[in-house]
Amino acid sequence: MKRFIFCILIMLSITSIISSQNNQYQIITENGKQYYLYTVQKSEGFYSIGKRFEITNDEIIEANPEAALGLKLGQTLKIPVSKSEFKSESKTESKPSTFVKPTEKKVESELSVSKDTSVDESLQNVLNYTRTKKSSIRIAILMPFSLDAVERDANMNHFVEFYQGCLIAADSLKSLGIDIFIDSYDIGKTTEKLDLILHQPDLKKADLLIGPAYSSQVPHIADFAKRNKIKVVVPFTTNIPDLQNNQYLFQIVSPQKELYNKTADKCANQWKNKQVLIIRPDSAGIRYDKKDFVKILIPKLRAKNISFKYIPEARIAANIDSAAKRDMRETVVVVPTSNKVKLIQLSEHFPQIESNNVSLFGFPEWNSYQIKDLYTKPLYTFTNYNTDFSSPKVISFYQKYNEKFGIPGVQSSPSYTIFGYDICNYFVSQLTENGDHFENFLNDEETSLLQMKFLFEKVGNGGYLNRGTIFQLYNDEGILELE
Repeated sequence: MKRFIFCILIMLSITSIISSQNNQYQIITENGKQYYLYTVQKSEGFYSIGKRFEITNDEIIEANPEAALGLKLGQTLKIPVSKSEFKSESKTESKPSTFVKPTEKKVESELSVSKDTSVDESLQNVLNYTRTKKSSIRIAILMPFSLDAVERDANMNHFVEFYQGCLIAADSLKSLGIDIFIDSYDIGKTTEKLDLILHQPDLKKADLLIGPAYSSQVPHIADFAKRNKIKVVVPFTTNIPDLQNNQYLFQIVSPQKELYNKTADKCANQWKNKQVLIIRPDSAGIRYDKKDFVKILIPKLRAKNISFKYIPEARIAANIDSAAKRDMRETVVVVPTSNKVKLIQLSEHFPQIESNNVSLFGFPEWNSYQIKDLYTKPLYTFTNYNTDFSSPKVISFYQKYNEKFGIPGVQSSPSYTIFGYDICNYFVSQLTENGDHFENFLNDEETSLLQMKFLFEKVGNGGYLNRGTIFQLYNDEGILELE
């Protein structure tokens, strides 16, 4: 009995400690939900933050749509309180930054959005449309600019940066003789404010809607777009349930599973004549957080009759050399983790690999860790975005930014300004060249963008998902090849 009471006291003590740690985080309430504010620390990625708070990547992105392009040092994240169990005591601080105010369309109606749905128009998919060029384009950008916020943080300003990129794209397109008009709407983070704006008469005149940022607002805009036959580009959230049923939706950022599928297909096609090794952890392997990718990859390798085998973590360099010497083909080693501690441990062994025909396969998070030994062998990886700041086009973009706004643009990767530029430039060009039914002419992968690749594929009888993925090859001097 005494032992039982002692265990209870220990558990209560631990609970008290965790509760004390929770109190180190600022709490905010939005739409009736409570969130802790957490500041991204140096070298932190989705894995480490997700493990700390016991939430998934998609849950982080759903609460923080600006994180869809990646995390940055000092970025403030919202973590749902109900999901949180904390294992550190780092205290967050919000840092306001320079804000350029969009020209907002004022809300004039107090009606709520109608829940009526239009007749299914999937039969239009079989019609043969002809290209009808448009010389005048009107765009509506619907974002949570938070114009009434007393204090601004970096997350709010990401949406303003996105808007600025759209304005630069509009200027470039106007110089080509295209009449383009941009209306901006501060839709906040709630569906209530959005519902008011969706009854603005001018919104129905738009050729294209860009937004929202938060997944909770997507159904309202999707319904509006379907009833009024207006295309919608959803730039941030990866959670769009209506995508399969609404042909007017365009999703820019793929969910993680889709990204893994695309990458695994690419690997299976490229590794037909290679030996594939997959590192297997010696212990429970809780730090091998990319098991989901391996589960997707293996069936695709088998479908292509590509043999693979696991190698133990212990004596990893010797195991790789032994396998490489027995097989004269190039050897690709899949390292299924993005955990920084585990990568530091593994990377200490990579310089000891003697074989010259060995390359590694890693994950997007690796690049933010700056672990030099990861690049002692050629490294293949993949990402949603890549910005070459030495490119003449990118240099020209930042020159235009400086001229328009009077301040130098921040060269960060990902760049939300370039993201807005790419989206606006791409879709306005499509509307101009191919007309209102431009989706029927999206057959080729778009590679002329500054930061991303667009390869839209139709999802069932519904909208379009961007499956454009950038594949990278690194060595210790930087990027060798982009595809």
